[in-house]
Amino acid sequence: MIDNSVRLDTDSVEDRERLVIEMMVSLARCLRDERDRLAARLTEVEHELNTLAFKLEPRLRRAP
Repeated sequence: MIDNSVRLDTDSVEDRERLVIEMMVSLARCLRDERDRLAARLTEVEHELNTLAFKLEPRLRRAP
């Protein structure tokens, strides 16, 4: 998670740049983790849809 308590009022430009880079790396990790979580959930939903379609298919063949 992103640490919102980090302050950018340091004395040197190098320190500020380092802090910004650290925050960007943390944000990138959070976004990657969220992407992975959503991709896994999408796979689960696709499986559920395929299961439902398989169960529904015989009923559709019998419909007039």
